[in-house]
Amino acid sequence: MKFSDIFETTSDDAVAQAKGFKKVKTNSSGGKTEWLKLKPGMEKAAAFLESRRYGALLGATAEFNKMEAVDLNKQDDKLYMSMSYIEKSMEKNAADPVDDIHVNKIAAGGVY
Repeated sequence: MKFSDIFETTSDDAVAQAKGFKKVKTNSSGGKTEWLKLKPGMEKAAAFLESRRYGALLGATAEFNKMEAVDLNKQDDKLYMSMSYIEKSMEKNAADPVDDIHVNKIAAGGVY
């Protein structure tokens, strides 16, 4: 299965808006965007083979950069996640189609 079996794409903003495409971030580090539309019946393939893009298409943020681990601590009933870098797509960016995360760049990772 190829990417083109799962999604339709266009680079024409006018066509995209008229035909129901959604602008999503292609990756966290490059900050590039693309217009996508899921092909009928491709939900499962998109969820497993293109998780980041499909999540963004459904409204999830694609801004996390270098997420490394997630763990549940049953003693305090909290979920912890670690990141190696806090920069690039996690910083404020008006060109980002969603731009949910606005943190200052730091020269280290972090735990949330």
